[in-house]
Amino acid sequence: MTRSLEFRLSLLLAVVPLAAATAATPPRPVVPAIQATGEIPDEKLLDVASAVLYSGVAGENPSTFEDRAIFPDLRRAEAMYFPVRLMDTLQSTGNWGAVRVVPRGVDTVEVLVRGKIFESTGLRLSFELTARDASGREWFTRKYNQEADPRAYEEDQDQIRPAPFQQIYNDAANDLLAARQKLKPQQLLDLPVISSLRFAADLSPDSFGEYLERNRKGYYVRARSPAEDDPMLLRIGDIRQLDDLLVDTLTDHYANFQLEMIESYDRWRGFNFEEQLALRELKAKARKLKFLGLLGILGGVLEAKKGDRYGVGQVAVIAGAAAIQAGVGAGQEAKIHREALQELAASLDAELDPMVIDVEGQTLRLTGSADTQYETWRELLRQIFLTDTGLEIDPDSGTVLAGAAQKAGLPGS
Repeated sequence: MTRSLEFRLSLLLAVVPLAAATAATPPRPVVPAIQATGEIPDEKLLDVASAVLYSGVAGENPSTFEDRAIFPDLRRAEAMYFPVRLMDTLQSTGNWGAVRVVPRGVDTVEVLVRGKIFESTGLRLSFELTARDASGREWFTRKYNQEADPRAYEEDQDQIRPAPFQQIYNDAANDLLAARQKLKPQQLLDLPVISSLRFAADLSPDSFGEYLERNRKGYYVRARSPAEDDPMLLRIGDIRQLDDLLVDTLTDHYANFQLEMIESYDRWRGFNFEEQLALRELKAKARKLKFLGLLGILGGVLEAKKGDRYGVGQVAVIAGAAAIQAGVGAGQEAKIHREALQELAASLDAELDPMVIDVEGQTLRLTGSADTQYETWRELLRQIFLTDTGLEIDPDSGTVLAGAAQKAGLPGS
């Protein structure tokens, strides 16, 4: 082999990443969620709602799902699973009041966390969260990324295995706490009141809209306060208790949903973790083989042009073509792995049950969107309030609401 070809091959081996680099990243030291160190005053115990995440599937090109290891049905289940994990983490810190998982239609809570999933495999998790309080003030928008702690998938039963992505939830909990600590004392005191007034104004804008206004930054602030013995305000309090009851029921459902899927989901993620590592190695191997093949062909052509008396150039071309073919073969093997993952995801989705909740003795089966069901519920609460207070009801609106109640099987149907 000539000196020029030797130099090209030695350069190739120096720059092509080795398969060893495809191993899982060693876990970084776990930063725990900050715990409350004592009793927290009630005015600081803000309620938090962790909304069902956007799956990141809507609007995407389905033809790209396979290559990106996206399984739409599984992703929609994860959109309910991850908020429960965040809720559990927040509750464990003792830094907050009531922490709930809610449909995306909820928007009048003291602190609301919304988000979108970008990537979710057994190896990597990435989603963005936005935290906003009842005044409309955005606390933060941040993207969270983590590569799974490989210890989570070890089969050693004698040790307590960490959750693969717990660091993400710890980080989010700490970010929420840091954002709350930046608020002024009066802002903390105002948030529960603003939340209640926004709920009231949502049910009856004409009756309660005048108590709130927007400041120069666009935040809700109190324009004035209603009398404490205002009968309509007292009725709003009763209705909000009904709303809280439904939200608590939904939260319990989401938590049960997580418990039902966790065993299957953990098995899937453990397998997927190994598969993703294998895919990473196969892709690196395929790139390396194809690169070697192209370089071999290039070297062979150059040697042939210079006049190769010993046939080195021809051998290099043949070897290069073989290397490219091997790279293609590795790519096909990767495709087989992805197909296995898709089959597993489909079997997991088949185990997931529809949401079923009981509301005042009546059963509501959420086979469709929970967001839509909650929107119907809020409309029914609005109708209850208007009827009880003797305020005028749009006849057409009342008909629509009654029809929605009958369809959903909610109280009042």
